[in-house]
Amino acid sequence: MAHEQAARLDPAVRTSVHHAHLMRGDYERAIALDIEDLPHVTVLALDLLGRRDEAAARMREYERRPLPKMMRPFIESLRLIFEGRLDEARGLSQALCNQLPFRDPCALYYFGRQLAATGDEPGGLQLLGRSVDGGFSCFDFMMRDPWLERVRGHETFRALLRRSEARERGARAAFIEADGERVLGLSG
Repeated sequence: MAHEQAARLDPAVRTSVHHAHLMRGDYERAIALDIEDLPHVTVLALDLLGRRDEAAARMREYERRPLPKMMRPFIESLRLIFEGRLDEARGLSQALCNQLPFRDPCALYYFGRQLAATGDEPGGLQLLGRSVDGGFSCFDFMMRDPWLERVRGHETFRALLRRSEARERGARAAFIEADGERVLGLSG
């Protein structure tokens, strides 16, 4: 809704709504609204739609473009995951995570899931924990994200899920208490 209102005011506006659609499981809508220069949400959505070969092909296409220095290993590591080359992807992902000072909770989530998917369970859990502690609380997506399969059996992950769910409940209660639907014009 906020995205639609912003787009009415400025059709060229960029929002992060495509991330929200990805997390909600509306992958086609995430793809349609991903207008980034390097639409990484699109390739993640393609993968989640079972179109991993197409996601890998897109990454190879992106790799042929001129890229900022930090984007090249990110793009390459995702491609390696899509190609099933997890050992190579893990090394590249770990090196990238060690180089960048991540603070954004959403970015921490994406890199945490990436490390977990490559088999770096401790590294993935650490970044996922920092993500949740930093305010990221997309409980439903964390519950069904296939990239987190390797960490589901860990008590650390179950504790993260509990914290994420509690954050969401708190946010929902605050929204209701503040009459959020009326404030946003969502109620009749």
